[in-house]
Amino acid sequence: MKKDKEPSEPVVSGKKERMKISPLARKTAKKKDVDISKIIGTGPGGRITKDDVVKYAESITEQAFVKIKKEPIAEVPGKITVKSSAPLKGMRKIIAERMSLSKSTIPHLVQNVVADATNLVKLRERLKEKILSIYNVKVTYTDFLLKICGVALRENMEINASLQNGNYIIYDDINIGLAVSVKEGLIVPTVFKCDRLGILDIVRKRTELVEKAKKGTLQLNEVINGTFTITNLGMFGIRSSTAIINPPQAAILAVGEIYEAPAVVSGKIEVRSFVKLSVSCDHRMINGAEAAKFMQRITELIENPEVLII
Repeated sequence: MKKDKEPSEPVVSGKKERMKISPLARKTAKKKDVDISKIIGTGPGGRITKDDVVKYAESITEQAFVKIKKEPIAEVPGKITVKSSAPLKGMRKIIAERMSLSKSTIPHLVQNVVADATNLVKLRERLKEKILSIYNVKVTYTDFLLKICGVALRENMEINASLQNGNYIIYDDINIGLAVSVKEGLIVPTVFKCDRLGILDIVRKRTELVEKAKKGTLQLNEVINGTFTITNLGMFGIRSSTAIINPPQAAILAVGEIYEAPAVVSGKIEVRSFVKLSVSCDHRMINGAEAAKFMQRITELIENPEVLII
């Protein structure tokens, strides 16, 4: 007599008759939470096998799915209420198209640094009241960063570039775009020849451009021909972020808030001011070492800002 590969054991169901089910089938039924009394066995003597359990479990799952599809869907508590829906158009549509193009076609090389901004904070504190009282303009950290980037770009010209029609173009003019948030989206007015301007001239130009951006009175010649972009979200309390390159430019600098943190200085713990910066570069033109040199120079200028006003 051949020995059964799946030894069976008697199982008493809720009915009077006895049922046969293999240990493996019983284990499978328990795992799938199946009522074995409803299964018809196909094994010798009507024994329930593992395959019987699996097929029965699949059949009740399919029946439940069909029932769900046929029944109307009841209203779900906590549903999402749409406040408004409108196709993208105008400035927002242009921004969406340009950012999608940038991320899908430009390989972004991203590098981050943390700079000690203590001396920059002190310098701005010394200058802001005097500049405000004499010239009626407010000097911001963005003004210093515009000048810092102008100097760093002049010394690292490979960053002041673009890729157009397969040509790697390095620009002699350093025209820095400043990302400004407006109701319609984002606009980037340009501070032309930023490396050649003094801090006060940058303050005046930045103030003028931002005011025009808010009023919607910027002219076309004030938002074109940028060679590099700065986006500063520090005023919103953003500690750090990574920006998407503004094509056809080769790089963009994202600046976070200036914050205080303890630091070890000459063996002693002091409270210092810091700022996190992130540069995104087009890796087709700019390699890691070139980006690192650029960020190193920016860090040096933030930590030693006096050279900007000499």
